[in-house]
Amino acid sequence: MLAVSRALHARPRRRPSPRRAGVRRPAFAAGEAPEQTVTAIEPQGEQRVEPVPPPPEQEVAALDPQSEQQVTSGQRGAVRRGFETAGKVALGVLAAGVSVGVMLAELILL
Repeated sequence: MLAVSRALHARPRRRPSPRRAGVRRPAFAAGEAPEQTVTAIEPQGEQRVEPVPPPPEQEVAALDPQSEQQVTSGQRGAVRRGFETAGKVALGVLAAGVSVGVMLAELILL
């Protein structure tokens, strides 16, 4: 009965302080800074600075009124447009399949 009452009223143990445990701190942690020296580095050779010339200005050419109005018509045939659309659809389906596959692989591996 005596052992039970001591266990119920026992104080929690404290961690031993570093001084009691035999752990010593370095001298600089106690407020003393280690000695520092500054060493000048001499350049190996002469250094030269050369200015970079600015890029040349862009030339602006005036257009005559007729050349402004000339627009080439980019007509595509119906078959070509159909193949381009089918290619875009196939690429979208492939991208969706890859995305779903990667998501499932991540879920399985987690």
